[in-house]
Amino acid sequence: MMWLSLALRNIVANRRRSMLALAAIAAAAVAMMLFAGYVNAIRVGLRHTTIHDGLGHLRVAAHGGFDAYEEKQLQHGMTPVQYAALEKAADAEPTVRRIVPGLTFQGLVSNGPRTLAFSGSGVDPALESAAFSASHDIVKGAQLNASAPDDGIVLGTELALRLGVEPGQSVTVLTSTVSGAINAADMQVVGIESTGSPERDLHLLRAKLPMVQTLLATDRVSYVALLLDDQADVEDVQRRLSTALPQLELRNWLQLAPYYTQVLGLYENLFRIFGLFILVVSLLGLTTIILTSVLERSREIGVMRALGISAWHVRRAFVLEGLALCVIGVVLGMLVAAGLGESINALRLTMPPPPGQTEGYPLRVLWDWSATAGIATVVLLLGIAAAWMASGRVTRLKVIDALGAL
Repeated sequence: MMWLSLALRNIVANRRRSMLALAAIAAAAVAMMLFAGYVNAIRVGLRHTTIHDGLGHLRVAAHGGFDAYEEKQLQHGMTPVQYAALEKAADAEPTVRRIVPGLTFQGLVSNGPRTLAFSGSGVDPALESAAFSASHDIVKGAQLNASAPDDGIVLGTELALRLGVEPGQSVTVLTSTVSGAINAADMQVVGIESTGSPERDLHLLRAKLPMVQTLLATDRVSYVALLLDDQADVEDVQRRLSTALPQLELRNWLQLAPYYTQVLGLYENLFRIFGLFILVVSLLGLTTIILTSVLERSREIGVMRALGISAWHVRRAFVLEGLALCVIGVVLGMLVAAGLGESINALRLTMPPPPGQTEGYPLRVLWDWSATAGIATVVLLLGIAAAWMASGRVTRLKVIDALGAL
């Protein structure tokens, strides 16, 4: 306690130098904590978007429905019997909140003069809106909801632009049935949707599930998305349902969205490089500041050594001083980072669109306590290392040399 009290007194006695050291430590902590909060916001936002964009926490399909090549549409579709078995098994899982069937199909859509290919989906509007309503950004017209006409469809912005159609107009949808025959139907455009990806908007077409099943002459669905109350239960629910439904395949959202881990890995690697750069610069700066303090106090150190205080105890005093500076600097850094994070969130700033996207995303900072604890620990170790290195030179001097130092 005496040595800690001495370290604090030395910090107060050398205010200008201490303020400079605290500013360097706090700046490093603020930079790393804000970047960690930004990465955490990317992680949370990307996870939410991935799951609630229609993917769900789990997806269920018949064997071959995920990877097998289909010579005909819905060749590996889920039958009504399999769907009923899934509903029964899912009802027994209290954490399963929503069960949303879907059907994917391909074909051609025409306005008469022009015909384009599409990659469509048949959905249940009531179930989808309850689970994934936030994922659809309608720029014109209305959502594909329960009140929409049975033959209503939603087109992507690029597909509607190239066809030259607006909400209220009709187009002809041409596709093949499950038996391979060609079928067509006139459908009414009720809305135009933007996903933020021009490539995806060029082929997007959404219609009501019963209408698509009629068009394909089938009663099957391609998949069923399961939405859970708690993401932590995904693996347990997947394991139990896989055991209860051996005739079906289950995959979780991470297995179906590899880009999530790729994007997250990119940002985490950037954070490591950025953090290492900040730490090296901070280490050099802090070492220089402490070394200057040590050199200026050479006579003080010589007097302590002459009084019988060992070099180890002298060095420990400087280490405690560096540790105290880092503790105060980290606390100040946390307060400043929290305030700046709240200010950034309040400003509602928008980042430029990433590659392949047409829409930007909000700049947000979400506090990450685990990252904060790690950063604080690293900065404290940094202070100890800087003080240890800086104090080594003088404490190795002979007592007579230290007493005669200018």
